[in-house]
Amino acid sequence: MNPNEKLTFSQLSVGQKFIFFSSPGDNEGHGGFKGAHNVFEKTEDQVLGPRPGLMYGISHGRAVNIESRSTSDFPLSMSVILLAI
Repeated sequence: MNPNEKLTFSQLSVGQKFIFFSSPGDNEGHGGFKGAHNVFEKTEDQVLGPRPGLMYGISHGRAVNIESRSTSDFPLSMSVILLAI
């Protein structure tokens, strides 16, 4: 995989850092593509159950925000850019 190449979350390996693209219908609060982006590190390839309070009907994995250390679940099909940092 080349750094700064558009991929999906499922193509990342655990430990790789990335930013994600906002999805249609899910752009509010993300600041668009010209705003600052949070950097995440993939921690799990596939999570079998959602975090408490979340109801995912699709396959997803998990990553941690490298600044705040908070975790987030990501659909395996989420578009991301691999970072070389």
